[in-house]
Amino acid sequence: MASRRRLYVVCGGYLKFARRHLERYRTMFGGFWTPDLDDSSLTSQDLVALGADTMRILVEALGDCVEAGESTSTDVPADAVALWVGLHGFAHQRAVSPSFAWPEGIAARVITALAHLVDDPAAWFVGPHGLSVSRAVRRRVKRALVAGYRK
Repeated sequence: MASRRRLYVVCGGYLKFARRHLERYRTMFGGFWTPDLDDSSLTSQDLVALGADTMRILVEALGDCVEAGESTSTDVPADAVALWVGLHGFAHQRAVSPSFAWPEGIAARVITALAHLVDDPAAWFVGPHGLSVSRAVRRRVKRALVAGYRK
């Protein structure tokens, strides 16, 4: 259960970062910043490395769930990417559709389905937005996001 909780915390940290730092999140993922490699000090490797730390955290958390028998994923790296796409899509839609009445526990549904989690995760969610995230993990995820953005 600790590995499942860690995965929820990591995913919740991603969603909270997107909600609390909307302008930064939009700059990172909204197509506002697309560097010209011919007219920049950045290399294609720099661009590939953006977000690598965050993806590594997600892959590790999902891999721990598989090892603990809490996920039926058979391709952890691919499923971690699918999970990130789902989180990103939810974060984006929540930002651009603020008046939409999001169903209770929608984040749990996205995470549970895309991470191939087994059993009922309802007991792991608290708070008005469905996810409880410790300050330490929020800081770790935020540092990874910001570090990737600054590269």
